[in-house]
Amino acid sequence: MGILEETIESIKGVDKKAFELPRKEWDSIAHPTGSLGELEELTIKIAGIQGNIFPLVKSRALIVMASDNGIIEENVSSGYPDLTSQLVYSMAQRKTGAANMCLETDTEIYVVDIGTRREINHENVLHFRINSETKNFRKEPAMTVEEATKAIETGIYMVDELVKKGIDIFGTGELGIGNTTTSAAVLAALLKTDGETTCGLGAGVTNEGLKNKVNVVNEAIKKYDLYNKTPLEILACVGGYDICGLVGVFLGAAKHKKVAVIDGFISAIAALVAVRMNEHVIDYIIPSHRSREKQVELVFNELGLHPTLYLSMRLGEGTGCMLLFKILDTAVYLMRNMGRYEEIEILPDVLVNIRDKND
Repeated sequence: MGILEETIESIKGVDKKAFELPRKEWDSIAHPTGSLGELEELTIKIAGIQGNIFPLVKSRALIVMASDNGIIEENVSSGYPDLTSQLVYSMAQRKTGAANMCLETDTEIYVVDIGTRREINHENVLHFRINSETKNFRKEPAMTVEEATKAIETGIYMVDELVKKGIDIFGTGELGIGNTTTSAAVLAALLKTDGETTCGLGAGVTNEGLKNKVNVVNEAIKKYDLYNKTPLEILACVGGYDICGLVGVFLGAAKHKKVAVIDGFISAIAALVAVRMNEHVIDYIIPSHRSREKQVELVFNELGLHPTLYLSMRLGEGTGCMLLFKILDTAVYLMRNMGRYEEIEILPDVLVNIRDKND
């Protein structure tokens, strides 16, 4: 049995009783129970996953998977071939949005070159290159099943190693020109729908480019009989190394009973694939924000998740995860430091429990 199969088999769900203690802790705080909304629910979920009363969120890491996609030959992106490698170099220098947010939130960042056109030799880039890029899936499968498996296992390995370093919570990011097209194709296959439903503007594309995206996705559905493929086979046919690597991050986090945070459309697709491989993975996933890439709503509806933030963002890189980490810092601080009923002169019966009330 390989690493991927062992990991999938090892993942178990979270015991729902584990949420009782952190919920009881919030109930002891002198405030209308539930009035802090998602701040309470996020801390309860994370603490329950960890088996704690108070969640541990300070030891955190952002894993960014970077790869190129051969499908850009089909004019589905406004980016040019070397752009991914340039972004990798910029992130290694801590110049990108997500890298700066990591510095500001005291989050470790790991940039993983899992298959870019041009290898960047920099001390802040980790090299796990499957190939220089995936193939153009309009002409042939993006990768072999063995390559897809190796890419997923790279993500699992990253989590394994960082858990040894004491990381408690993982953010997911990506760099890859053309990866909204690969993500749209994977999503269409998983939901058994078409390119018109799953394709969006990505980081910016012309109307002609959007039409091309829709066409290549629809062609691929028929060419590879995607509706009848397993998640791993779908990744091999139309996915990207970056998506595969992030699938591994979600699987690895669940294996270790750690929290993994979704950023935008690409990492949401990776989360969905991981859940399709083992349904219990969903217990360990938290969404950060709702991307302006409207197709992400399809993914969240399928996963039954509701992102905390909507800021019209569509940058990717893991930026949404960093904002959620700041919110988590505040939520945990409140949970630890707000006054308890026994400490202040407020009668518990005066403050109504509104946690489960609907507006």
